[in-house]
Amino acid sequence: MVWWLVAMLSWLAGVGWQVNQAQISSWAMSVAVVGMSLLVLAAAWYGRGSAWAKWSKWGVLAFAGLGWGMAQWRAAELWHEQLPPHGADQSVALRIQVDSMVQLQVPPAGLTSRLRAGSRASFEARVLAYRLPGQAWMTPDQMRPNAWPRRVLVRWQGLTRPDPSGSDVAEHSLVPGQRWEVTARLHAPDGQSNPGGFDAELMQWGRGVRALANVRAAEARWVSDSPAWFWQGRVDRFRSAVRDRIHAQVSDPRLAGVLAGLAVGDQGAIDQADWEVFRQTGVAHLVSISGGHVAMFGWLAAWLIQPLWLRTGKLAWRIPSPNAARVGGALAAWMYAVLAGWGVPAQRTVVMLLVFTALRVSGRRWPWPMVWLLAAVAVSWWDPWACLQAGFWLSFVAVGILMSMPSPVRLQPDPKASAMARVWGLGRQAMGGLWSTQWRVSLGLAPLSLVFFQATSWVSLPANLIAIPVFTALITPLALLGMAWAPLWTLGAAVVQASVGGLTWLAQSAGAMWQVPMLPLWAAAGAVWAGAVWVWPMRMAWRLLSLPLLLPLVWLPQSWRVWPVPEVGEFTVLAADVGQGTAALVQTRSHTLMFDTGPAVGASDAGRRVLVPLLRGLGVSSVDELLLSHGDADHVGGATSVLQAVKVVRMRSSLDDAHPLREARDPRGHRIAQHTCVAGQSWNWDGVQFTVLHPTADDLAQREHRSDNALSCVLQVRSQSGRVALLTGDIEARQEADLVAHRTESLRADLLLVPHHGSQTSSTREFLEAVQPRLSVIQVGRRNRYGHPAPKVLQRYRASGLTLLSTPDCGAVMWRSSGPQQPEATDVCWRLKRPHYWQASPTSADTSVAAFEQ
Repeated sequence: MVWWLVAMLSWLAGVGWQVNQAQISSWAMSVAVVGMSLLVLAAAWYGRGSAWAKWSKWGVLAFAGLGWGMAQWRAAELWHEQLPPHGADQSVALRIQVDSMVQLQVPPAGLTSRLRAGSRASFEARVLAYRLPGQAWMTPDQMRPNAWPRRVLVRWQGLTRPDPSGSDVAEHSLVPGQRWEVTARLHAPDGQSNPGGFDAELMQWGRGVRALANVRAAEARWVSDSPAWFWQGRVDRFRSAVRDRIHAQVSDPRLAGVLAGLAVGDQGAIDQADWEVFRQTGVAHLVSISGGHVAMFGWLAAWLIQPLWLRTGKLAWRIPSPNAARVGGALAAWMYAVLAGWGVPAQRTVVMLLVFTALRVSGRRWPWPMVWLLAAVAVSWWDPWACLQAGFWLSFVAVGILMSMPSPVRLQPDPKASAMARVWGLGRQAMGGLWSTQWRVSLGLAPLSLVFFQATSWVSLPANLIAIPVFTALITPLALLGMAWAPLWTLGAAVVQASVGGLTWLAQSAGAMWQVPMLPLWAAAGAVWAGAVWVWPMRMAWRLLSLPLLLPLVWLPQSWRVWPVPEVGEFTVLAADVGQGTAALVQTRSHTLMFDTGPAVGASDAGRRVLVPLLRGLGVSSVDELLLSHGDADHVGGATSVLQAVKVVRMRSSLDDAHPLREARDPRGHRIAQHTCVAGQSWNWDGVQFTVLHPTADDLAQREHRSDNALSCVLQVRSQSGRVALLTGDIEARQEADLVAHRTESLRADLLLVPHHGSQTSSTREFLEAVQPRLSVIQVGRRNRYGHPAPKVLQRYRASGLTLLSTPDCGAVMWRSSGPQQPEATDVCWRLKRPHYWQASPTSADTSVAAFEQ
């Protein structure tokens, strides 16, 4: 048994090694490693016996090589399907087949699958054929020299087209399995890169999506319905129909979203505010299709199958009813997992149930670690990149804790006792088991939550003690049974509303969350190991020996942090990658200033998506000053989310008095102190001088004659050593001229946040000559609709010999006033500090002006 345990661990180590590589090795290398590993394993099996000990060592290494080689093989296949440069950002005709549930990004009232004017949707699609201008239709494999993407993420906008038969009233809704001919603009999957941020590129890579296609419904033509053999499309169509029925039955889209998530695994239907409540209370696993839901469904199916099987006559004699119940339960769990979207927790549970069923039916028994690791090997073989997801580790660790627990001693009820006494005894026994299980799971998963999310919930234990019975025994069954009788969804919505209300009260309690900065790899591994030791059945003395490994969770030295705070007299600037918008974090030794908060797009905003995880990852629990340069949505879009999640001491802005943010309040409901930024304001933090250069009092007095851009706050930050950063907002040529005319001597800067995202109305030659920045940073969205940065502006920076970095190619820019005067891109670009082969941008230092001209 020990050899097989080590072999499976070796496989997982090989997979983990491959998925953390910066570049993909050649396809020939993966074939050679897999072939050599198989030969060594065959030799080890053939040579077992006297030479077994010798060959077993090589066999363990061969399993590691096999895991690496298989993951490498899969990666090479996906890399072979990448979109070629000449296919990006041009109109291409596609024949596609809808291959997933359709997600409405801006759900209209009365959510249905039918798109409405101005609405947007997204779904994954299988590409059946391409047609380039002047060429015939070709399959992805025929698009030489490389195979073009076989799977794309479609972003669809507008109404669907009328029926091709000529009817003017028939309108096709987008449902899985349909085939369409569309004209789309393609580009490689990309995402934002920030400390503590979500890796969208990895998510798309793991799904096999190698391109994103932007489609307008006016340029799409419905071709046919799904073919009869396309079972996956029919499953997704059924899931879509159930989701639409839930939204039709339940008027509140937030409550309907929770029921849809539990019934068919539609996580996108759950409101972001509800997700935040579930995360803060540690019950997020209950509102997704977790392993517990799949196992419960399988157990319920087995419980129903066994008495029915006894009535089958001869079949019951040939196949014992317990075996039939186990097999039927495992198959039912598999069907439910497919219906629920086949996520990592569902995959893990199905594999474990199948292995457990096979062992029990065959009369064999394996130790739980064998079953546990076999499920991990199966999931990593199916999806090697799953082991980089937090859900993979949270799911497997939770199950490992449950499987390692000693079997509870079940007390037989006293037959002489009254019925009420027996029920009371069984209830106490059930609650005792729930308590014993939940405290171990909460304690064991807390280090993992701190490692992956830099936060865990203090109220997780009481919240789960109440929520687990409610969601498992009440809400989830109602969500599933509602498929047969829709009024049960109304009852389920009422229970969801009451449950969310109680969880919201817990989430708002003081100190509900425990937050830590991002940990180095060795500290994270030690903390997770210590958490496992504390829930493992062993003597207390051994548990106490693991306490030093938990110390980084309580106190993390600055030198171990991803982004240490500067020394007295110095400062740091982190220009976040927020897309088409501005957001920068300035830190001194003991103070923090946030300059703008990025954009808001639909129901999402940069504050919730980027800045709050960024602050949490850096260990910033409060912001001393939030400076909003002006009122444009790409600068203040994330402010509300930041104010709700982080303590902000005061705000400074050029917003007018009627702006809603002027009445902003902190998470405890206290009104935040407000100041108007006016040229000449100055303050000193830890020996670092902060000075407002714009707007002037006259500009503010003539607000009605000034644009928002003209009133942008400009902030200068100067260290004791004389290093300067200039944060400019959206000032334009006239404001730049005013700054040059009045402050020529004080405008020189080492770091410049390029004005107005590099628009053609800014970055004049005179301004650049006055500032002479050693490093300039453009915060801009990739392929933004404004055309930023303008080619003329880029040429101006190039002609001046200035170093220019962009957040699309660089990710977050992390600059230190105490660093080198002319830093390399690899020293300041977060994307280049941690390169991965699935990233859209090239992992090189060439992120300058040339990157925009490709």
